[in-house]
Amino acid sequence: MKVKELSIWDSNDTVTKDVRFDRVTMLEPTARNMHMLMLKINELVGVINELK
Repeated sequence: MKVKELSIWDSNDTVTKDVRFDRVTMLEPTARNMHMLMLKINELVGVINELK
C-alpha cells in the first residue's frame, strides 16, 4: 500500500515565515489543517499495523 505524501499544496491555509535568510512556507495551524494531518496519521498507523 502506497501512502500519498502531504505537501503545502494540499492546503489553502499556509503562512510564509522568514527563517534566518530563507523564506519558508508552512501549514497554518487551522482546524482544517489539523484534521487533514490527523487523518494522515491515522492512515500511516493503519499501514504500520498491516506490516506487523
